[in-house]
Amino acid sequence: NTIRGTVTYWANPDLKAEKVTSYDFGLDYYFGNAGYVKATAYRNEASDFIYSVVRNATNQDKINVGGVVPKGLELEGSYRPLPSLALSASYTLNNSKIVKNESNTALIGKQLTNVPRHRGYLRADWTITPGSQVFAAMTHVGNRFGDDTNTEANTYKQYTIYDLGGSY
Repeated sequence: NTIRGTVTYWANPDLKAEKVTSYDFGLDYYFGNAGYVKATAYRNEASDFIYSVVRNATNQDKINVGGVVPKGLELEGSYRPLPSLALSASYTLNNSKIVKNESNTALIGKQLTNVPRHRGYLRADWTITPGSQVFAAMTHVGNRFGDDTNTEANTYKQYTIYDLGGSY
């Protein structure tokens, strides 16, 4: 058993190994040394997916969920408009659902916990002089469910983190 914070995750000796079939299709385009853009669509089909289900407020069990299908789109780009300035960004659209669960059919169609539908990142790096640099970054994580039944009361709200930094 593992305790994280106030939740105990109970061991399950009957767990089976997960099996995953993955598909992805991507396109990359490079602007010489100035930058690139990339787009990737993906779909994973997992069986015997190891998943945590809520037993009560302080206990979770590990079980094999019959089938899970995460699918989505990833976009990424980087561009250097000036030798001293680098810009980068990424975005992920994710839809991860339980598609089969014989032990609890009520979970079929539910989103996986702690997996946001939207996630994005922006960053700018500016080299002021050789050896000195500043950066600004933003990371956004969308809403995600905190329990396997996808209740609104247990939804982790979206958040955005801003970072500023430098070195010399």
